[in-house]
Amino acid sequence: MGKGDRKELVLPGKTPALFCDAIQCGDFVFTSGMVARNADSSVHAPGDAAAQTKFIFDNITEVLAMADSSFQDIVRMTIYVRNMEDRLKINPIREAYFKGARPASTVVEVSKLAHPDLMVEVEVIALAGSKMDNLKDTLKKTVSNVSKAVSDKDKGKDKAKPAVKVKAKKAPKTPKQ
Repeated sequence: MGKGDRKELVLPGKTPALFCDAIQCGDFVFTSGMVARNADSSVHAPGDAAAQTKFIFDNITEVLAMADSSFQDIVRMTIYVRNMEDRLKINPIREAYFKGARPASTVVEVSKLAHPDLMVEVEVIALAGSKMDNLKDTLKKTVSNVSKAVSDKDKGKDKAKPAVKVKAKKAPKTPKQ
């Protein structure tokens, strides 16, 4: 994998920063820690963990779409919260975005984030280019091909030549001593 496989992903309208929102590198997307900052850098929904999580997840959805990816392609998520009790507010939002997909995940309580009104920060690693869908399609095709081959063989459509019979030679008799 060369440097040409690295692509910076930046949400439109964001204030330039020292880092980008995500990096697509080969088959993976790595996001920076994403917080609830508006385009003007103000904090979205100060002190409201649920509203901030939804805002962050909307931004993650947008940045993953730049890599032809989605929440269902996320393989690892880390959530940093200022108050562990906010998990109860965050979990229903997670369920709505993941729609049954379950990534490896960690929730960590931290004493501070970049601004006192920020309650949540999220970073993810996802498969790029809808690799999950590609893997599912490949698996379906393989299963279909195997099923067809078995079915064809069962129907007698297998045109393989019959095995050649080989006559066994009798072993020579050894003289008795």
